[in-house]
Amino acid sequence: VTVLSPRPFFFYTPLLVGSTTGVVSPGAIIEPIRDNVPDCEFMRVSCKDVDLDNRKVFCDDGISLDYDHLVVAVGMQPNTFGIPGVDKYGRFLKEVEHGREVRKEMLNLIEEADVAKAAGHEAKAKQLLNFVVVGGGPTGVEFCGELSDFIKNDLQRRYPKIAEYFKVTLVEALPGILTMFHKSVGGYVQDHLQS
Repeated sequence: VTVLSPRPFFFYTPLLVGSTTGVVSPGAIIEPIRDNVPDCEFMRVSCKDVDLDNRKVFCDDGISLDYDHLVVAVGMQPNTFGIPGVDKYGRFLKEVEHGREVRKEMLNLIEEADVAKAAGHEAKAKQLLNFVVVGGGPTGVEFCGELSDFIKNDLQRRYPKIAEYFKVTLVEALPGILTMFHKSVGGYVQDHLQS
């Protein structure tokens, strides 16, 4: 058995949200693939094409491999639903590096807002601290919860002069959040987030 992957680790996606606020270290959510598949060969490559007739997988760097049985488990990519500007202005939370990037950008915005407030630019400070999360599925809802806790438990204490400016808005196209679960679950979580 040979496992092919462009990254040498697995990661636990639900904990990715915690890495954006520092509750969870990015290193705590990853596991090396080699540690979890000891009886398999692992190759860190990106697969580019498959020849089903000749049972070959073509990877980067000109590598090709023959196979008897092929399992394709590529995961998924975030869906932008064709909304203009999402790719350019949005931040996705799908990979470990995304968690680091979101955290860094958030902290930079907070520092910038603190300076703006001190310089008398209250409107700019409010704008910088207005966080919009798009998607009322598990990741979006968890991120809103983590961000709200981060604001209440850490940021309001560290940045008392701009504490009142923090705002988190969850945008969802459907009439409720967590619609893949029973209505009572989505309703309960929505009430909790709004409080």
